[in-house]
Amino acid sequence: MINQGHVKITVHNYNPDWDTTYPFVIDPLSYTEVDITDFAPRAIGTNIALGELGLYTDAGQEDFKHGFGQHEYSEPQSYAYSGHLVDTRHGFVQLFNNPTAISSVLTSNTITKLLMHRSIPVVLYSDRVGAIDSDTLYEPSAAMFGSNTTRDMVSTGTYIFISTTGRLQVADVGLATGSTSVTIQLDGAGWSTDIWEDGTIYIIKGTGAGQSRTVFANTSTSITVTTAWTTDPDTTSVFVVHNNAGNDTNPPNYFKHLEAYGGYYWATEDSTNGAGNFVHFWAEEDGTDAEGDGLTDACAIQVGALGTPLVEMCAFDNQLFVFREDGAWTVHEDNLAYQTGVMFEDQLSSLNFASSLVWQGFLIFPVRNRIYKFKTGIQDITPPRWNDEIPYKTFGNFSHMVVRGKHMYVLGQSNAVNSDETLEDNVGFLALLAHDGVGWHKLLDFPDNAAAPSDYGMWLDQVNDRLYIYACVSGDPKLYYIRLETLSDMPYANYPTSTYCNLYTSYYTFSLPRIPKSFASLTVGGDFPSCFPNTNGVRVQYRIDDTAAWTTLGTVSSDMQELDFPTSTTGKKIQFRLQLFTTSSSSTPVIKKLIVKLMLRPEVLYGVTMDIIVADNVSDPNRLICGLNAKQVRAALKSARDSIQPITFHDIYGESAYAYLASIRFISVAYEDMDHVQMMARCTVVYV
Repeated sequence: MINQGHVKITVHNYNPDWDTTYPFVIDPLSYTEVDITDFAPRAIGTNIALGELGLYTDAGQEDFKHGFGQHEYSEPQSYAYSGHLVDTRHGFVQLFNNPTAISSVLTSNTITKLLMHRSIPVVLYSDRVGAIDSDTLYEPSAAMFGSNTTRDMVSTGTYIFISTTGRLQVADVGLATGSTSVTIQLDGAGWSTDIWEDGTIYIIKGTGAGQSRTVFANTSTSITVTTAWTTDPDTTSVFVVHNNAGNDTNPPNYFKHLEAYGGYYWATEDSTNGAGNFVHFWAEEDGTDAEGDGLTDACAIQVGALGTPLVEMCAFDNQLFVFREDGAWTVHEDNLAYQTGVMFEDQLSSLNFASSLVWQGFLIFPVRNRIYKFKTGIQDITPPRWNDEIPYKTFGNFSHMVVRGKHMYVLGQSNAVNSDETLEDNVGFLALLAHDGVGWHKLLDFPDNAAAPSDYGMWLDQVNDRLYIYACVSGDPKLYYIRLETLSDMPYANYPTSTYCNLYTSYYTFSLPRIPKSFASLTVGGDFPSCFPNTNGVRVQYRIDDTAAWTTLGTVSSDMQELDFPTSTTGKKIQFRLQLFTTSSSSTPVIKKLIVKLMLRPEVLYGVTMDIIVADNVSDPNRLICGLNAKQVRAALKSARDSIQPITFHDIYGESAYAYLASIRFISVAYEDMDHVQMMARCTVVYV
C-alpha cells in the first residue's frame, strides 16, 4: 500500500560531489509504470494491399527482375543468387530451359567459333570445319590445315574466310544439289571459276560421308575432283571445301581476327610475326586480293605503336573499332587509325576486349574482370558480387557475349565456390549470365562443372533460334544448345524433371537489422502445375541469422499458400531458398510474390508517467521536499530534463535506477493571482 506520494531525482554532474538530489511530491493516483515501446502494426517495404491488419508486421517481394547481387533486402526487385536452371528475367521466378547436348564432338579438340552460313550452323574446330544438322555435329575425319591451327572465321554469304596460324583460307560448306562420279553441285553457289583448284573437298554427312578429294577445277556451281568418288554423293550429302586464299606473291599469313565492314573484309595481323600491329583489308569476296605483311601491303593500316597485340574488331557508330589490349582505336576513311577515349593503358591484360558487341546503342566490352558500355562515356555494368563477406564471390573472364532480343548473354567464371550448390563447388565454374537492361540474372551453370573449363565459347544461331554453349573440361569438349522461342524472348519448354533448382532470396532484415523478430508465416503467390500437386511446386527452406544449414518450412503447390513457422522461430534476419521442382518437362512452377509475416521483438523499455505537484508551501508529513517553492520545483525538473547524462530516479517504492526525464508538460490546475499559481508537471521518466 502506498502511504505517500514521493519520488526523488538525482541530477549527476561531472564531479560526484556536485550531484544534486531533488525530492518531489506527486499525485499518487497518477503514478503509472508503462511499456513505452511502440508496437503499432505497419507494413515494411511492401504494397499495403499485402499488409496484415493486426499486430503482425508484413514484408513482401513482388518482383525479381532487377537481378541478383543484393545480400540484404534493400532493392525491392532483387534477390541474392540463383542456382542452376532458374530464370528470373521476366519479373518472376521459373525454371529455365534444360540445355540439349550436341553429339559427336571431337575429343581433345577445341571449338574456335560457330557461325551461320547458307543456313547451316558451321563449327570451326582448332584443326577442321564441321557442320551441325539437328542435334549432331559432323566433321572431317582428319585435320584440314596441316600443322596450322585455326583462329577465327567470317562469312561473306558465298564464302567463309578462316584465319589460321599459317595462311588465310577460303572455304565453303553446303548441302549438295547433285553429283556425278567426279563432280558435286551446289545450285546458286556463285563461286569464282577455279577458286577451289588444288584445294580439298570433304563429304562430312550423308551419302559418301568420310571421303575427301583434291579439287581439279570448278565452275560457279560445280566442283570437279581429280579422282572419282568411291560412293557418289547425292542430295543428302554435306560437303566442306577449302583452299589457300589471297595473293601468292605476298600471301596473307599470320592473320587472327576477322570482320566484315564497309564493303571490305578485315583481318588483324599477329604482331608476334614481327611486322607490327597491322589490320589488313581487301574487297574481293573470294579473297583473291588479300595480302599479308603489313610492311608491303598497300591495304594495311598500323594501329598504334609496336608491342601491344590487336585482340578484337567491332563495327560501331559507323566506324570500325580495332581493340588492342590497352584500348580501342578507330579506322577512318584516310586509312589511318586514331586513338579513342576508350583506353585502359594501366590495366593491360589478355582478358581485355576478349569479346565485343553492340547492344541498345552502346558498345559493350570486357576489361580484365569487368564489363563496360561506351557511347559518349564509359559506364561499368559488371555483374554484381553474390556475397557480402571478404573475399567477395564474383564472376570474371567474360570472353563471349551475344545479343538475342532484349537480352545480352554473357559467359563468366566464378572466382570462388558456392557451397550451397552442387554444380558450383569448384573455383572457376562456368555460368550463363543475362542482362535485361536493368539487372543481371544467372540462368545456367555448365552441366559438367567437374572442374574449371580450360576453354569455352557461346554463339547464336539466328536461323534456328538456338544459343550454343561450348566448354572444354579436362580435354573433353562439350557443345550444348538452348532453343529460344521465335516470337518471344522465352526459351522453349524443356524443364529439368529430376532435381530441385534453387533461388536464394536476400536476407530480410526489414530495414531493422538490430531488432530481433518472431517469424509467424510465409505466403507464396504464383502459378503451379495442376498435375502431381504433391511433388510439383516449390519447396521452401530458410535459415536464420548466421546459421549455415537450411530448415525446410514446407512445400507450396497453390497460389497464396501460407506456411507457418514452428513456434519460437526467432532471429534478426532470415533468408529463404525456394526450390522449384516439376515432373513435367513442359510445365514449371512460377513464383510471383513472397509475403513474410512477423512480429518485431525489440529490447523493451519501461518508464513511469506521473504528475508532480508544482506549488508554493507544499508540505508533507515527513517533510521530504525540503521546502522547495514552485519556482524551484520547475527549475529542478528542467535541470533534470536538460541532463545529457542519465539521472537517478528514486521511485515510490524506494528503488532507484538510471533513467532519463523524457518529457515534461506543465499544466495549470489553480490560479489566484500571479503569485499564487498551482500547477502539475506531467512527467515521463524512461529507464535505461
